[in-house]
Amino acid sequence: MNKVNLRDPLPRFLYSQELTIHDLLDVLDELKIYVTRYDRQIVCGDIESKDELCKTVIHQLAIKYFEIAMNTSRTGLKSYIWRQIHNNELYGVMLILDPKQDNEQDEMYQILKASTYQRDICASLLLESGNNEHLRYIRLHSGPDRSLSELIKKLMMRQFVDESTQLYLCTEYKTAGVHTVSIFANQLSLKHFINTGFEVRECGTKLYEVCRNSWFKNRCLMVRTITSADCQSP
Repeated sequence: MNKVNLRDPLPRFLYSQELTIHDLLDVLDELKIYVTRYDRQIVCGDIESKDELCKTVIHQLAIKYFEIAMNTSRTGLKSYIWRQIHNNELYGVMLILDPKQDNEQDEMYQILKASTYQRDICASLLLESGNNEHLRYIRLHSGPDRSLSELIKKLMMRQFVDESTQLYLCTEYKTAGVHTVSIFANQLSLKHFINTGFEVRECGTKLYEVCRNSWFKNRCLMVRTITSADCQSP
């Protein structure tokens, strides 16, 4: 089993391994929720998300994202899945997508490209500079067993964010070397990103005013410079 390396001595409540095609059924529902929140305006326009046509397109796009992640993994840029140790249930996923791994004439590829550009353009407008990621990253958080204590839930979240962020930083460094990136973190994980070196640049209503997508509500734009130190083997 391949695991993302931890630099933190805290106890582990999750285990991680490379994403495989067998994980699709576990991941699909969370991926559709993400697509509904982030890409619905692009793929459905004014059609409500409950409309059958919109549901079908969202389902297709979610599967397409998974397929591109699988294709990207074959180039050595691996996606990972995290499960809870005590019950083996899904906790979170980090999908790494390289749009160049797909057919540029494919309609779903064009949607992926438009979705990625929307986030890049939004960050550029807010920062007045092009601090863009070179790949597309989709971090899905399913959440823990609700019966667990609040302390264990917090430790799970910290482990997931630390490990998935380490994977993210190292993958970006392998792809583009030293450069600055921008992310849009939700309020739940904000302090964890601050602890891993990200700096808050903008939060609140301005993000929605500039980005014009409800996905950006209650998020903060954060930046960080990636260096070789983020991708060293232990």
